[in-house]
Amino acid sequence: MQQGTFFFPSQIVPPEYFVGRSNEIATAFDQISGNGASRGHLAIWGGTGMGKSSFLELLTAPQVWQWHNQDHTNAVIVKLSCWTLAPFTPAAFWREVLSLFQDELAAENPLYGELKTLLAEEPVTVNHLRQALKQLGQQGKFLLLLAGDYDVALRPNASYSDEDMETFLNDCRNLASHHREKKFFSMGVTTLRPGQKLPPIDRPGSTTISTSAWAH
Repeated sequence: MQQGTFFFPSQIVPPEYFVGRSNEIATAFDQISGNGASRGHLAIWGGTGMGKSSFLELLTAPQVWQWHNQDHTNAVIVKLSCWTLAPFTPAAFWREVLSLFQDELAAENPLYGELKTLLAEEPVTVNHLRQALKQLGQQGKFLLLLAGDYDVALRPNASYSDEDMETFLNDCRNLASHHREKKFFSMGVTTLRPGQKLPPIDRPGSTTISTSAWAH
């Protein structure tokens, strides 16, 4: 990573200019890589402007994977902001995940066509992602889902009731821990504050990184 004085006010810091936080980065890769059978998950929390989005962006950079002796070609990386889903609903979330998932694949990949078929259905649910994860695992790969502004998923809205929220959070939790596809899936989220409801982050083997200390 480059040294020197660079400022990126109100912008995501490019990975090549992200300085320090080596322990936190190593922790993140420990969670992502797992042992091939039990990948972990992570939450990055802290106030606005503390570097949460930049940290997620860092995890998408091939050179950063190489620096940590990880093979980025084994991962399909999907990064999104929950703020862009207006209003937030589970169907909108899973559809966006599958759409971005498809964008990361070559058109000749058999899974590309399968995702196109799944996206034609309505509504898109967590079960559609499960189907895709199974096929991804057969290719020897896994999905790294990086969801920024996850606080949005923790607040009901006019189209997203308390019951809907509980169902969504349970779906995330089950995806991470109760299905065989879990070994093909790792998730990282950013939030403004730590919370009790951060599935799949509340599963054993997962971790939380606080950016609040980064200002000190």
